[in-house]
Amino acid sequence: MDISMHMETINLVKPLNGRYKQSDKEMVVKMLHEYKKQKNCSYKYAYDKMVEGNPSYSTYSAWRRKLANIKAT
Repeated sequence: MDISMHMETINLVKPLNGRYKQSDKEMVVKMLHEYKKQKNCSYKYAYDKMVEGNPSYSTYSAWRRKLANIKAT
């Protein structure tokens, strides 16, 4: 994986209807998971370093749990 993609923070713009696209959710979860593995840190630390603005950490946590449940089934 190209390390340079971890250098810029993620900054999603919420559409007018207030929902993120599924692909955006998956991309954020994947990027933060990769950063967490690379830096051997917590999800909270990775989130603080990688995401600027939206989504909130609680929203990100919900996305991560939902995607984990989908993959488990």
